[in-house]
Amino acid sequence: MSRQAPTLGRLARAGFDDLDSAAAGLEALAVATGVDEERLLTAFAQAGDPDEALVAVARLQERAPHEVAVVLEQDASAERLARLLGASRGFGDFLMRHPGEVGLLQQVPMPPPATADARESLLAALDDIDAPPAQYLDAVASALRVRYRRLLAGIAVWDLSRTDAVEAVDVVASGLADLAGATLDVAIIAAGVRSREPRAHRRRPAPTRPQRWTPPGSPSSAWARPARGS
Repeated sequence: MSRQAPTLGRLARAGFDDLDSAAAGLEALAVATGVDEERLLTAFAQAGDPDEALVAVARLQERAPHEVAVVLEQDASAERLARLLGASRGFGDFLMRHPGEVGLLQQVPMPPPATADARESLLAALDDIDAPPAQYLDAVASALRVRYRRLLAGIAVWDLSRTDAVEAVDVVASGLADLAGATLDVAIIAAGVRSREPRAHRRRPAPTRPQRWTPPGSPSSAWARPARGS
């Protein structure tokens, strides 16, 4: 592997502000993953905040070294990871808590799912729950939060990969509304299950709160940070 370090000028043109930290971070990440520094630089240059993206990926690499290395080995998925973590610390926190979800960055970005498709995905997240009745609601809430964040991250990756963010505003806004509606539907469905153990319960799980969304291109455009613990 070639380890010729990018010059400070190239780091600046890629959008980094803290050039010394960026140089050291890229070198350390290249050594840890076996991916050439120049390829890493190209990926992080796609991020809205390359400094934030590099710090977040470095943290995630320590948490899930194999998963991150696999993503960074492919230029397209490396760029998706950099874009996502450079847009929201919340998604970095989500992947730190659930490193198994890093693999979603290997998938080709798709438009936001329709309500029915989102509902099916959310329902599928409940299939493997095996908890006693007293703990079932907590297990449902946890499974829905994780699946909701996965679907939300997929929408964000698709949005961030658009060449014209303004044209994607209506599609993304509709997708977020569909996802919120599907999440509420599934929470109600789960609350109504009575006939099969261990799903018998009397309380309704709290629906996942929808993420606030500011359309791309507006002054305060950003992906909201997920709630703690989700």
